[in-house]
Amino acid sequence: MERYSIQYHSRTLVALASKDKQQTLPLPGWVFDFTAREVKMALFDAIKQTDDVNLHTGLNIITVLKANSREEAIETSKSFAETTLNLISFSTLTYCNPAKLINVINFLDKEGYPFRYHIYPFDEQEILGSLSVANEPTFRALFKAYTKSPYQRRTLRALTWLRKGIGEENPVDEFTSYWIGLEVIKHILSPEKMNTDEEWEKVEEIFTNRLHFQDFKKIKQDGRNGLLHGFRQLDNEFVKEI
Repeated sequence: MERYSIQYHSRTLVALASKDKQQTLPLPGWVFDFTAREVKMALFDAIKQTDDVNLHTGLNIITVLKANSREEAIETSKSFAETTLNLISFSTLTYCNPAKLINVINFLDKEGYPFRYHIYPFDEQEILGSLSVANEPTFRALFKAYTKSPYQRRTLRALTWLRKGIGEENPVDEFTSYWIGLEVIKHILSPEKMNTDEEWEKVEEIFTNRLHFQDFKKIKQDGRNGLLHGFRQLDNEFVKEI
């Protein structure tokens, strides 16, 4: 197996540092690893340098791993990059665009000399508006919980739908994405009640006791059933309720 370093970029308002701190180089970075898979990750702010100011363009993700081929390295690293973006999006409730491949380095010796280097076409665009600065302790706590979870596949699927919903502009698509995420996560919260009348009990408990949202049943019956099963006409009134 050979060792690869693969870099991705995600266009997003999420940042590791505020705009003021991004004016001083080098930029801060977070380093962590998926120990079970021997994959190391590094997360950095991506900026576009101008004469007057550094402009935030998103996040850069560097993945270091071993693989049998360049193709396998790209496929594996892409999966880990998207997992990282899901966790970042969840911790900030801010959308992250899909990871875009920037370059691949293939290390062929122990010193880490880059024998092959590939640059991919990439159009940097500055991101306007306020940044959503991520909290490192929060992210690391979520990352630790995810890596130790026996339900990683379901958790990742739910986070993927949450991230998709955050990025949707259409309220119907946003509601649908969030609800599918709940459909995925409910079996983690109540595995012993799967496919019973009480399988939504834990989800409802979170909505009512922790989020103080008292009409979850109305959301489930009128919103979910009405939308997904066509019980309600998709008019302006229904969209406002969603």
